[in-house]
Amino acid sequence: MCSFLYLVFSLLFLSRVNCFDDPSIVIIGAGAAGIAAATKLYQNGFKNITILEAENRIGGRIYSLQFGETYIDLGAQWCHGQENNVVYEMVKDLKILKDDKMYPRLCHSKRKLIDEKFSLKLIEIFETLYGDVNIDERGSMGEYLIKQ
Repeated sequence: MCSFLYLVFSLLFLSRVNCFDDPSIVIIGAGAAGIAAATKLYQNGFKNITILEAENRIGGRIYSLQFGETYIDLGAQWCHGQENNVVYEMVKDLKILKDDKMYPRLCHSKRKLIDEKFSLKLIEIFETLYGDVNIDERGSMGEYLIKQ
């Protein structure tokens, strides 16, 4: 029995030492972040990397399809963040990025659209008072405030 325990502990010790030498790394998702993580790990000497992807393709939200002689993009319509963002660095000079603030079009109780300049000022005041909140597009500011 003692030799069996010795064998088990020896195997556990050796497998732990081996883990530090060549750890197994699993990355969930083959989108831009998953591929970037795997690339960075590989460049830094980690070779035992497995990427798990639920779809039958890589790319995540980035999804382009050939359409005749060209390609159309079906995803990745947002570029989140500027600091340490490879995508931002690649496209910042192409003049294709817009402000990431998306403002709803506001209307009053008679369903008439409120002037856009006035709406933006109203939203600015609202965000100053209540922070950057996500109002359900089917609701109103009043309904949001009542729930709070």
